[in-house]
Amino acid sequence: MKAIARISINAFDSLPTFLQNTFLIFISTLLTAMAAQVKIPIPGTVVPMTLQTTAVLLTGLLLGANRGSLAQVFYILFY
Repeated sequence: MKAIARISINAFDSLPTFLQNTFLIFISTLLTAMAAQVKIPIPGTVVPMTLQTTAVLLTGLLLGANRGSLAQVFYILFY
């Protein structure tokens, strides 16, 4: 009986962490999408630089490998 109570309590304890991770991944995906729209022209070349690379590196640095990769996969799938 005590084991069942522990399982249900632990399930509720992990819910805020899940929501926090989901929110951080969603915000990072939006940050990458917005940064991809900022174009900086480079003189002497026809290819502009975007801030998307900076957003990808920042996402990986702040969220870590797993959550950062997941945010970029969502960017690829939905944008």
